Amino acid sequence: MNHLVSKLALMPAFLLIFLLISCNDTKTANNSKSIEFFAMDTFISIKAYGENSENALNLAKQEVLRIEEIFSVTDENSEIYRLNQEKSFELSAEALDLIAKSNQISQATNGAFDISVYPLVKLYGFTQSDYHVPSDAEIAETLAFVGYQDIMINGNTVALSENMSIDLGAIAKGYCADKIAEVLKKNGVNSAVISLGGNIRLLGDKNGDNFSIAVRDPNNEQGYIGSINAKNCAVVTSGAYQRYFEENGVKYHHIINSQTGHCADSGLISVTVVCDDSAVADALATAFFVAGADFAKQYCAKNLDISAILVDKDNCVSVVGDVDFIPVENSAYRYSTQ
Repeated sequence: MNHLVSKLALMPAFLLIFLLISCNDTKTANNSKSIEFFAMDTFISIKAYGENSENALNLAKQEVLRIEEIFSVTDENSEIYRLNQEKSFELSAEALDLIAKSNQISQATNGAFDISVYPLVKLYGFTQSDYHVPSDAEIAETLAFVGYQDIMINGNTVALSENMSIDLGAIAKGYCADKIAEVLKKNGVNSAVISLGGNIRLLGDKNGDNFSIAVRDPNNEQGYIGSINAKNCAVVTSGAYQRYFEENGVKYHHIINSQTGHCADSGLISVTVVCDDSAVADALATAFFVAGADFAKQYCAKNLDISAILVDKDNCVSVVGDVDFIPVENSAYRYSTQ
């Protein structure tokens, strides 16, 4: 039995991102500050420009830790942990709003995004790094406890059915990125790059120009398939390479299809979503990965404020929507625009 886990697979992606955004940045180099730390189960890096950057970054870190205390599934004092344990719990307005938003996205994506998938994630052992390939019987039994429709909201109280539990990890980092941007802007920072794992939030622009954000090559952790030129928006990537284990030569990744109980296998190996709302981009990156390219293209066609970069198993990169994507020259990938 061979187990291999890539918990910090995104580290090279950070290097690529900051390699690109640092180019031709000499004008602002002396007027920028950066902070890096680990929280919310991911590596966080924030680069802010402006005279008040250092103070604003310290306040941003405090905001991250505050949010983590609300949404953590492992902190015994967090609201989500207590909800999972008690099955009925009165939540803060902040937690309640994010659960309601999650359910709305679940409905809009036919359950491809579902915060109640947590029991299946635990079944595979991703929560405690105790990896396990479940049997069909185990999956069938656990599926009975999964389904966003069973999350009951009554006033400020959220109730879960027996054996049900939730995890907002696939939307909370995006939400956190937006809150960081708010804190920075409130404290005099109008230009920043906020990175939480595969979640990038751009605040403002860079000297009047767009930032250039690398999109990682899912088949090569040291490379990238192209770059996105953008400003004041979210760029969020989900991929099977981010967290996985291997058993008997088969890879099992952490993005689980809540309908089947198996690792998502839609034909996509990487999804990048670009839009104004980082929480929405975070959730949709997961939903598109689960539901597949056709669903993602149809969704973007109906929601023109959403764009996506879809990479499939056949090395085809589909650029969907209004996004300024620059492919890498001489790439092994085939590119198409929708």
